[in-house]
Amino acid sequence: MFSNGTGPGASSLRVLALAAASDMGANTPIDFLTAGQDIALATLYLGPGVPVPAHIPAHDVAIVVAPSSEDGKHALAVIEKLAENWPVPVLNRPAQIRELERDRLYRNLGGISGLIIPPTLRLTCATLKSGIGLQFPLIIRPLGSHAGFGLAKLNDAPDLRAYLEERREDSFFVSPFTDYSGKDRLFRKYRIAMIDGRPFPVHMAIAEEWKVWYLNADMALNAAHRAEEAKFMQLFDENFGRRHAHALTQLAERVGLEYFLIDCAETIDGSLLIFEADHCAIVHDMDPVNVYPYKPGAMKNLFEAFGGMLRRRSLAAASRAA
Repeated sequence: MFSNGTGPGASSLRVLALAAASDMGANTPIDFLTAGQDIALATLYLGPGVPVPAHIPAHDVAIVVAPSSEDGKHALAVIEKLAENWPVPVLNRPAQIRELERDRLYRNLGGISGLIIPPTLRLTCATLKSGIGLQFPLIIRPLGSHAGFGLAKLNDAPDLRAYLEERREDSFFVSPFTDYSGKDRLFRKYRIAMIDGRPFPVHMAIAEEWKVWYLNADMALNAAHRAEEAKFMQLFDENFGRRHAHALTQLAERVGLEYFLIDCAETIDGSLLIFEADHCAIVHDMDPVNVYPYKPGAMKNLFEAFGGMLRRRSLAAASRAA
Protein backbone atom coordinates (compact mmCIF):
# COMPACT_ATOMS: atom_id res chain seq x y z
CA MET A 1 0.00 0.00 0.00
CA PHE A 2 2.80 2.43 0.89
CA SER A 3 5.15 3.23 -1.98
CA ASN A 4 7.69 4.53 0.48
CA GLY A 5 11.46 5.02 0.48
CA THR A 6 13.84 4.35 3.35
CA GLY A 7 14.14 7.88 4.69
CA PRO A 8 14.48 11.56 3.78
CA GLY A 9 16.77 12.58 0.99
CA ALA A 10 19.84 14.70 1.63
CA SER A 11 18.17 17.92 0.55
CA SER A 12 14.44 17.24 0.51
CA LEU A 13 11.77 16.20 2.99
CA ARG A 14 8.68 14.40 1.70
CA VAL A 15 5.56 15.25 3.71
CA LEU A 16 2.14 13.66 3.38
CA ALA A 17 -0.82 15.69 4.67
CA LEU A 18 -3.82 13.55 5.68
CA ALA A 19 -6.88 15.67 4.98
CA ALA A 20 -10.66 15.51 4.96
CA ALA A 21 -12.41 15.60 1.59
CA SER A 22 -14.33 18.74 2.51
CA ASP A 23 -14.75 22.40 1.69
CA MET A 24 -11.77 24.67 1.29
CA GLY A 25 -10.72 25.94 4.67
CA ALA A 26 -11.72 22.85 6.65
CA ASN A 27 -8.20 21.40 6.84
CA THR A 28 -4.97 22.86 8.18
CA PRO A 29 -3.65 25.25 5.49
CA ILE A 30 -0.33 23.42 5.45
CA ASP A 31 0.64 24.84 2.06
CA PHE A 32 1.39 28.17 3.76
CA LEU A 33 3.44 26.49 6.47
CA THR A 34 5.70 24.62 4.04
CA ALA A 35 5.96 27.12 1.17
CA GLY A 36 9.45 28.24 0.21
CA GLN A 37 11.14 25.38 2.06
CA ASP A 38 12.89 22.28 0.78
CA ILE A 39 9.75 20.23 1.35
CA ALA A 40 7.83 18.10 -1.14
CA LEU A 41 4.19 18.16 0.00
CA ALA A 42 1.51 15.70 -1.07
CA THR A 43 -2.06 15.63 0.26
CA LEU A 44 -4.25 12.55 0.68
CA TYR A 45 -7.96 13.40 0.91
CA LEU A 46 -10.21 11.01 2.81
CA GLY A 47 -13.97 11.07 3.15
CA PRO A 48 -17.20 9.12 2.74
CA GLY A 49 -17.26 7.62 -0.72
CA VAL A 50 -13.60 8.48 -1.29
CA PRO A 51 -11.66 5.19 -1.30
CA VAL A 52 -8.17 4.98 0.11
CA PRO A 53 -5.83 4.67 -2.90
CA ALA A 54 -4.04 1.39 -3.46
CA HIS A 55 -0.69 3.19 -3.31
CA ILE A 56 0.06 6.14 -1.05
CA PRO A 57 2.77 8.59 -2.21
CA ALA A 58 6.24 8.05 -0.82
CA HIS A 59 6.85 10.23 2.21
CA ASP A 60 9.15 10.59 5.20
CA VAL A 61 6.63 11.96 7.68
CA ALA A 62 2.84 12.28 7.74
CA ILE A 63 0.74 14.89 9.52
CA VAL A 64 -2.99 14.90 10.08
CA VAL A 65 -4.61 18.11 8.85
CA ALA A 66 -8.25 16.93 8.96
CA PRO A 67 -10.43 18.92 11.40
CA SER A 68 -12.06 17.74 14.61
CA SER A 69 -15.47 18.95 13.44
CA GLU A 70 -18.11 16.90 11.64
CA ASP A 71 -16.29 17.62 8.36
CA GLY A 72 -13.33 15.55 9.51
CA LYS A 73 -15.05 12.79 11.46
CA HIS A 74 -14.82 10.15 8.75
CA ALA A 75 -11.27 11.10 7.77
CA LEU A 76 -10.03 10.91 11.36
CA ALA A 77 -11.56 7.45 11.78
CA VAL A 78 -9.88 6.17 8.62
CA ILE A 79 -6.55 7.75 9.55
CA GLU A 80 -6.68 6.26 13.03
CA LYS A 81 -7.02 2.77 11.61
CA LEU A 82 -4.36 3.27 8.94
CA ALA A 83 -1.91 4.78 11.44
CA GLU A 84 -1.75 1.55 13.43
CA ASN A 85 0.72 0.21 10.84
CA TRP A 86 2.13 3.40 9.36
CA PRO A 87 5.80 2.99 8.39
CA VAL A 88 6.80 6.61 9.20
CA PRO A 89 5.88 9.06 11.98
CA VAL A 90 2.29 10.30 11.98
CA LEU A 91 2.00 13.69 13.67
CA ASN A 92 -1.12 15.31 15.14
CA ARG A 93 -2.83 12.01 15.88
CA PRO A 94 -6.65 11.84 15.65
CA ALA A 95 -7.13 10.99 19.35
CA GLN A 96 -5.50 14.27 20.36
CA ILE A 97 -7.28 16.25 17.64
CA ARG A 98 -10.67 15.16 18.98
CA GLU A 99 -9.72 16.58 22.38
CA LEU A 100 -9.67 20.07 20.83
CA GLU A 101 -13.47 20.20 20.86
CA ARG A 102 -14.46 23.10 23.10
CA ASP A 103 -16.24 21.06 25.76
CA ARG A 104 -13.31 18.65 26.02
CA LEU A 105 -10.57 21.26 25.92
CA TYR A 106 -11.72 23.14 28.99
CA ARG A 107 -11.77 19.94 31.06
CA ASN A 108 -8.29 18.97 29.83
CA LEU A 109 -6.78 22.36 30.67
CA GLY A 110 -8.30 22.78 34.10
CA GLY A 111 -5.98 23.50 37.02
CA ILE A 112 -3.07 25.05 35.08
CA SER A 113 -1.58 27.88 37.10
CA GLY A 114 -1.92 31.25 35.37
CA LEU A 115 -4.38 29.93 32.78
CA ILE A 116 -8.14 30.52 32.57
CA ILE A 117 -10.49 28.68 30.25
CA PRO A 118 -14.23 29.20 30.76
CA PRO A 119 -16.27 26.03 31.20
CA THR A 120 -17.98 25.10 27.95
CA LEU A 121 -21.10 22.95 27.79
CA ARG A 122 -22.71 21.22 24.83
CA LEU A 123 -26.44 21.89 25.18
CA THR A 124 -29.50 21.14 23.05
CA CYS A 125 -32.06 23.73 22.09
CA ALA A 126 -34.60 22.08 24.39
CA THR A 127 -32.24 22.27 27.37
CA LEU A 128 -31.50 25.92 26.65
CA LYS A 129 -35.18 26.76 26.43
CA SER A 130 -35.68 25.29 29.90
CA GLY A 131 -33.17 27.81 31.24
CA ILE A 132 -32.11 25.45 34.01
CA GLY A 133 -28.67 26.20 35.41
CA LEU A 134 -27.88 29.03 33.01
CA GLN A 135 -26.02 32.09 34.22
CA PHE A 136 -25.85 35.33 32.25
CA PRO A 137 -24.10 36.90 30.47
CA LEU A 138 -23.10 33.92 28.35
CA ILE A 139 -21.50 33.17 25.01
CA ILE A 140 -23.29 30.86 22.62
CA ARG A 141 -22.46 29.39 19.21
CA PRO A 142 -23.82 26.47 17.15
CA LEU A 143 -21.83 23.24 17.24
CA GLY A 144 -19.38 23.03 14.36
CA SER A 145 -19.51 26.75 13.55
CA HIS A 146 -16.38 28.68 12.63
CA ALA A 147 -15.27 32.29 12.09
CA GLY A 148 -17.94 33.63 14.42
CA PHE A 149 -20.92 32.14 12.57
CA GLY A 150 -23.82 32.24 15.02
CA LEU A 151 -21.62 33.53 17.84
CA ALA A 152 -23.44 35.84 20.26
CA LYS A 153 -23.28 37.28 23.76
CA LEU A 154 -26.58 36.94 25.58
CA ASN A 155 -27.27 39.10 28.61
CA ASP A 156 -30.51 37.60 29.87
CA ALA A 157 -33.30 35.09 29.24
CA PRO A 158 -35.13 37.30 26.69
CA ASP A 159 -31.90 37.53 24.69
CA LEU A 160 -31.67 33.73 24.72
CA ARG A 161 -35.26 33.26 23.56
CA ALA A 162 -34.76 35.72 20.71
CA TYR A 163 -31.51 34.03 19.68
CA LEU A 164 -33.03 30.53 19.60
CA GLU A 165 -36.01 31.73 17.59
CA GLU A 166 -33.61 32.76 14.83
CA ARG A 167 -31.50 29.57 14.83
CA ARG A 168 -32.22 26.30 13.06
CA GLU A 169 -29.46 24.31 14.80
CA ASP A 170 -30.32 21.95 17.62
CA SER A 171 -27.02 21.87 19.56
CA PHE A 172 -24.84 24.68 20.86
CA PHE A 173 -21.68 25.37 22.82
CA VAL A 174 -22.37 27.64 25.79
CA SER A 175 -19.85 29.27 28.13
CA PRO A 176 -19.82 32.21 30.55
CA PHE A 177 -18.69 35.54 29.17
CA THR A 178 -15.31 36.75 30.45
CA ASP A 179 -14.55 40.43 30.12
CA TYR A 180 -10.99 40.58 28.81
CA SER A 181 -10.85 44.28 28.02
CA GLY A 182 -7.78 46.19 29.14
CA LYS A 183 -7.53 49.31 31.25
CA ASP A 184 -8.23 51.34 28.11
CA ARG A 185 -11.41 49.22 27.54
CA LEU A 186 -10.03 47.82 24.30
CA PHE A 187 -10.07 44.09 23.61
CA ARG A 188 -6.85 42.38 22.53
CA LYS A 189 -6.98 38.92 21.03
CA TYR A 190 -3.84 36.95 20.20
CA ARG A 191 -3.22 33.98 17.91
CA ILE A 192 -0.22 31.86 18.84
CA ALA A 193 1.18 28.80 17.09
CA MET A 194 2.54 25.99 19.25
CA ILE A 195 5.24 24.01 17.44
CA ASP A 196 6.80 21.13 19.35
CA GLY A 197 5.77 22.88 22.55
CA ARG A 198 7.29 26.26 21.62
CA PRO A 199 5.06 29.32 21.09
CA PHE A 200 5.30 31.60 18.05
CA PRO A 201 3.24 34.79 17.55
CA VAL A 202 0.86 34.83 14.59
CA HIS A 203 -1.03 38.08 15.09
CA MET A 204 -2.66 40.43 17.58
CA ALA A 205 -6.04 42.04 16.95
CA ILE A 206 -7.25 45.12 18.85
CA ALA A 207 -10.87 46.25 18.81
CA GLU A 208 -13.52 48.10 20.79
CA GLU A 209 -15.89 45.10 20.71
CA TRP A 210 -15.42 41.76 22.49
CA LYS A 211 -16.09 39.76 19.31
CA VAL A 212 -12.68 40.16 17.72
CA TRP A 213 -11.15 38.69 14.60
CA TYR A 214 -8.21 40.04 12.73
CA LEU A 215 -10.33 41.02 9.74
CA ASN A 216 -13.00 42.89 11.70
CA ALA A 217 -10.46 44.68 13.91
CA ASP A 218 -9.47 46.96 11.00
CA MET A 219 -5.81 46.77 11.95
CA ALA A 220 -4.83 48.08 8.52
CA LEU A 221 -6.60 51.36 9.30
CA ASN A 222 -4.98 52.02 12.67
CA ALA A 223 -1.26 52.77 12.78
CA ALA A 224 -1.16 52.84 16.59
CA HIS A 225 -2.67 49.36 16.81
CA ARG A 226 -0.21 48.06 14.23
CA ALA A 227 2.66 49.54 16.21
CA GLU A 228 1.43 47.68 19.27
CA GLU A 229 1.13 44.46 17.27
CA ALA A 230 4.65 44.95 15.92
CA LYS A 231 6.01 45.29 19.45
CA PHE A 232 4.05 42.19 20.53
CA MET A 233 5.54 40.13 17.71
CA GLN A 234 9.09 41.47 17.83
CA LEU A 235 9.42 41.16 21.62
CA PHE A 236 7.25 38.09 22.03
CA ASP A 237 9.88 35.87 23.68
CA GLU A 238 10.92 38.57 26.15
CA ASN A 239 7.40 39.76 27.04
CA PHE A 240 4.24 37.75 26.34
CA GLY A 241 6.05 34.44 25.94
CA ARG A 242 7.99 34.90 29.17
CA ARG A 243 4.94 36.04 31.19
CA HIS A 244 2.99 32.95 30.19
CA ALA A 245 5.83 30.46 29.80
CA HIS A 246 4.54 28.07 32.47
CA ALA A 247 0.94 28.15 31.25
CA LEU A 248 1.94 27.67 27.62
CA THR A 249 4.26 24.77 28.45
CA GLN A 250 1.59 23.02 30.49
CA LEU A 251 -1.02 23.67 27.80
CA ALA A 252 1.20 22.15 25.09
CA GLU A 253 1.86 19.06 27.17
CA ARG A 254 -1.83 18.47 27.85
CA VAL A 255 -2.93 19.06 24.26
CA GLY A 256 -0.26 16.65 23.05
CA LEU A 257 -0.14 17.78 19.41
CA GLU A 258 3.05 18.58 17.56
CA TYR A 259 1.38 21.58 15.92
CA PHE A 260 -1.69 23.60 16.89
CA LEU A 261 -2.80 27.17 17.49
CA ILE A 262 -4.53 28.98 20.30
CA ASP A 263 -6.67 32.09 20.25
CA CYS A 264 -6.25 33.80 23.59
CA ALA A 265 -6.17 37.03 25.59
CA GLU A 266 -4.84 38.40 28.84
CA THR A 267 -7.19 39.21 31.70
CA ILE A 268 -6.81 42.37 33.74
CA ASP A 269 -5.03 40.37 36.47
CA GLY A 270 -2.50 38.97 33.98
CA SER A 271 -3.86 35.46 33.47
CA LEU A 272 -3.79 33.77 30.07
CA LEU A 273 -7.39 33.43 28.86
CA ILE A 274 -7.90 30.62 26.34
CA PHE A 275 -10.75 30.88 23.82
CA GLU A 276 -9.96 27.86 21.69
CA ALA A 277 -7.23 25.58 20.41
CA ASP A 278 -7.26 24.37 16.84
CA HIS A 279 -4.75 22.85 14.42
CA CYS A 280 -6.66 24.14 11.37
CA ALA A 281 -6.69 27.90 12.05
CA ILE A 282 -5.06 29.88 9.30
CA VAL A 283 -1.49 31.14 9.41
CA HIS A 284 -0.23 32.98 6.33
CA ASP A 285 2.17 35.60 5.01
CA MET A 286 -0.17 37.35 2.57
CA ASP A 287 -0.49 40.68 4.42
CA PRO A 288 0.92 43.61 2.41
CA VAL A 289 4.48 44.34 3.49
CA ASN A 290 4.07 48.10 3.11
CA VAL A 291 1.34 48.01 5.79
CA TYR A 292 2.76 45.25 7.99
CA PRO A 293 6.57 45.43 7.55
CA TYR A 294 7.10 43.51 10.81
CA LYS A 295 5.26 40.37 9.72
CA PRO A 296 7.47 38.68 7.08
CA GLY A 297 10.29 37.99 9.53
CA ALA A 298 7.94 36.59 12.16
CA MET A 299 6.18 34.36 9.64
CA LYS A 300 9.48 33.16 8.23
CA ASN A 301 10.58 32.11 11.72
CA LEU A 302 7.29 30.29 12.29
CA PHE A 303 7.36 28.47 8.95
CA GLU A 304 10.97 27.41 9.41
CA ALA A 305 10.15 26.13 12.90
CA PHE A 306 7.32 24.07 11.43
CA GLY A 307 9.56 22.63 8.73
CA GLY A 308 12.28 21.96 11.29
CA MET A 309 9.82 20.10 13.49
CA LEU A 310 8.79 17.86 10.58
CA ARG A 311 12.40 17.17 9.69
CA ARG A 312 13.42 16.37 13.29
CA ARG A 313 10.57 13.91 13.67
CA SER A 314 11.46 12.20 10.43
CA LEU A 315 15.17 12.00 11.23
CA ALA A 316 14.53 10.71 14.74
CA ALA A 317 12.38 7.88 13.36
CA ALA A 318 14.97 7.07 10.70
CA SER A 319 17.71 6.92 13.37
CA ARG A 320 15.67 4.53 15.51
CA ALA A 321 15.04 2.29 12.52
CA ALA A 322 18.72 2.22 11.47
